[in-house]
Amino acid sequence: MSPRGAAALLLLALGLGACASEDPVPPPPPAARCGYCADPLSDPEARTCASCRHSAVLDPAQADAVRRHAARALSERFGATIPAGVSLSLTLLSPEELRALAGPDAGPHLLAFTEVEELYRGELQVGRSFRIYLARETPAPWAAGILAHELFHVVQTLAGGGPTQEDAFREGAAQYVQHEVLQHLGAGRWAARVASDPDPIYGEGLRRFRALVLSRGERQALELARRAPRFPPGY
Repeated sequence: MSPRGAAALLLLALGLGACASEDPVPPPPPAARCGYCADPLSDPEARTCASCRHSAVLDPAQADAVRRHAARALSERFGATIPAGVSLSLTLLSPEELRALAGPDAGPHLLAFTEVEELYRGELQVGRSFRIYLARETPAPWAAGILAHELFHVVQTLAGGGPTQEDAFREGAAQYVQHEVLQHLGAGRWAARVASDPDPIYGEGLRRFRALVLSRGERQALELARRAPRFPPGY
């Protein structure tokens, strides 16, 4: 056999001769994942996994039970409570209705928000009412953390903070509360989703707030989160 023939046989043996001119095989498409917990879906046509569908909050009675569960955890973990006389309601909406009500700045993954209505008699403010809106079908463990987040916004507003605060400070503190309440409730995998959030306001705000907690202690950090307008210098 000639040297040229031997070289051709060697290329074929290595799998190089026949495939060198073929197009590369495209990678398989990414597996479909649950829109809530991100687990792989056995049915690629479904939006959510069986576990999240099983725990979905579907009616006002379920929503109110989860709200009370979140409020109890907020009190147990942080000693934060909302006075009995405060007007507070919870409404379930479809995700589409929720985003439409929130307005054009609402993100595609919005699952809850809180409206604050200030009540006046003449020029004198005589009260506030709070309306929390939650997306229907949110899995109950995730909804409990989200509602703890929203209830802490109520606490912030009642204490003098709230919508006037710097976004990253207000949301970072509420994300910290959400994460810790989920841990308190034994929902570690959902807490991990909060901790890994890449959002520059919610996720980065949480990481900045956690640095504040580590530096000044949780009690002082949360007291600042109730009233201060923004992060202290250095955070």
